[in-house]
Amino acid sequence: TKVSDKSVRNKALSVLKGKQHSDPRLSAVLIALGGRSGNFDKVLKMIDEMVTLLGQEQTDDDTKKAYCVEQLDKTEDSLKALESAHHGLEVTID
Repeated sequence: TKVSDKSVRNKALSVLKGKQHSDPRLSAVLIALGGRSGNFDKVLKMIDEMVTLLGQEQTDDDTKKAYCVEQLDKTEDSLKALESAHHGLEVTID
């Protein structure tokens, strides 16, 4: 069966209204869904753009996380080397 735009709009509207969200993009979708213009294509385009943007943000986050993990590993290695050198100096002094 074919689902009407109105039923899809109402379902999406009820889901979004029932959730707490702080993302202004979701607020924009909620406002667009609440409009009575009947043009659901704009809302679908907004959702598609948001999904694309979220995908890009996820890729950026993954890249930043990989960089941070690498930097943490390097820092831990440097710390171990310094602790070893410090211990060696203490032994030499004693």
